Amino acid sequence: MPNKKYLFQKDLVKESEIFFLTGLPKSGTTWLMNILNSSEEICCLGEGRFFSSDLQNVPSLFDALYEGIRPWHEFIALRKKNWIGLDDYITTINYQNFLPSKVTNDSLNKTVDVILHLTLLDVISRAKIKYPRARLVGDKTPVTRPYQLQRIIRVFPSTKVIFLYRNVKDFIVSILFHYWRSIRNNRPDSQIKYLTLDDFLQVENFVNAHDKDDVQFVSENTGLKLAEIWKELREEALSIKQDFPNNFFLVSYEKLFEQPVTIARRIFSFLGLNVSLNQVTEFIEKNRINSIKQSKNSFLMSHVRNGQVGDWKNYLSEDMSRHIDEYIA
Repeated sequence: MPNKKYLFQKDLVKESEIFFLTGLPKSGTTWLMNILNSSEEICCLGEGRFFSSDLQNVPSLFDALYEGIRPWHEFIALRKKNWIGLDDYITTINYQNFLPSKVTNDSLNKTVDVILHLTLLDVISRAKIKYPRARLVGDKTPVTRPYQLQRIIRVFPSTKVIFLYRNVKDFIVSILFHYWRSIRNNRPDSQIKYLTLDDFLQVENFVNAHDKDDVQFVSENTGLKLAEIWKELREEALSIKQDFPNNFFLVSYEKLFEQPVTIARRIFSFLGLNVSLNQVTEFIEKNRINSIKQSKNSFLMSHVRNGQVGDWKNYLSEDMSRHIDEYIA
């Protein structure tokens, strides 16, 4: 008789009971996660880093699996084709090491996708055991690149995905403040992969300045780099929305901020939950931005600054604002 302690728990959860709350960092996903978690029927956990990670020393589960499996996969591709038949995938052979120097990503991705799918089913099933009243289990999954969003859709094509995006200028200001605070607090995300040391110095110079008007908050290089990330990811989200209209909910932070009850109720409905107007109103009141900022939960406090719409006007120069507008047009 197998020991149940070591068995996968994947059969305890259906894909229809899983959802992902995603978007760029500093786009309001922590606020929305709190609103969703106000319902006893939802358990939305924070940042399992299954599909993506922008921490320098913490790979995503996908990347860890990919790098771990790749040597075995390449060996099988050359020496044990009878197992997975990779003849078509080998392009060149490094005969000195008796290994293929290149195997197409599609083949390896499929192997990683299957393992990641099973692993997540097991992890989410265990969450359902811990939170038995929850009908739905979700993960708040920050993404910064289109391929990271594609991974979610590829590995879980039938699950619901909520994508929250924010005004590009508010995103730039908020994320740079977050990274600056990370440096000050020696957090792992002070080593963000796509920002240079000069970028961080620019932020530090701004924050240390006595007169905000004397310092341009962000260099053009940094601003356009972040605007490019925002633009590429939003375009990918719009494309996925067209391909999966029933499984992909696309919403702006500004709409959620201006009409929190209406938008939140639509999101609950999208997830298949019938939540009354009074309940949603109560959830919103409970999770006002100021309430989260005053929370004793250090995770929540570290992810919320002020949440205001249009706050970028206090920090970006007119030239920087114009450059961003032209870039994303």
